[in-house]
Amino acid sequence: MRWYGRRRGNNEGSIYKRKDGTYSGQVTIGRNSDGKPKRKTIYGKTRKEVSGKIAEILTEVNKGMFIDPSNMLIKDWIKIWSEQYSKKKNRPSTWRGYETFIRNRIIPKLGEIRLSKLEPYHIQQFYNELKTEPRLDGKEGTISSSSIIKIHAILHKCLMDARRNKLISWNPSDETDRPHKEIQETKILSNDQMDIFLEEIKKYRFYAGYLLSIGSGLRPGEALALKWSNLNLKDKTISIEETLTRVLNDEQYLMQLPKQKLSPRKQKLKKVKEH
Repeated sequence: MRWYGRRRGNNEGSIYKRKDGTYSGQVTIGRNSDGKPKRKTIYGKTRKEVSGKIAEILTEVNKGMFIDPSNMLIKDWIKIWSEQYSKKKNRPSTWRGYETFIRNRIIPKLGEIRLSKLEPYHIQQFYNELKTEPRLDGKEGTISSSSIIKIHAILHKCLMDARRNKLISWNPSDETDRPHKEIQETKILSNDQMDIFLEEIKKYRFYAGYLLSIGSGLRPGEALALKWSNLNLKDKTISIEETLTRVLNDEQYLMQLPKQKLSPRKQKLKKVKEH
């Protein structure tokens, strides 16, 4: 391919304008075993974009933090992806859940595989083995199908962004059998059982909270985030403006917008039989 354009200096690497109008640059990232410079090629739509990418790589090289994409392991990329992509795009509670799956499920099984060498059969075997893995919460039984589906979603998004960054040429998770959710019958209390439950918990301090949740259908985090100002006794409604979410560990909580965050949601209170 023919290159033209001027060379950049000042340790920014060499940047050229390509025939198709885009730009390409090279930067030295280390030395090969024979002592010769090892160079990486960067592509971008503008000279500024390529220059910025080269500057970032040089900063990492100088700090000893740069990882050659050809040697990058799954655990290296997924940690970068979690902080730079997942954390910025998702709610704190969602990101925390992703982190748990990454740390306890994905890295132990796939972490030591080179990103460029990851194949569909690695991922398929991983999914198959997950079906026999115990739960993380200590309860009896194996990991749920819904959790495996979430792990697939995390891995697929991670590899999709790796492809966008030209770390891999394709997404191997596209060629696997996507996990399916197993349909389980939902068990709910009958009216008589609900009456017994409410009668039994009258002696406990959280009785009002249970009664409110039953009469309103609020999510636990929404009920825990309520303030007196959210209650309208005249209209018998509750305004849902925030939700309380556990973040990072069991002792740290965060008030954040509810899932329907475009505007506060008003919930009509239902009349519950007195006990």
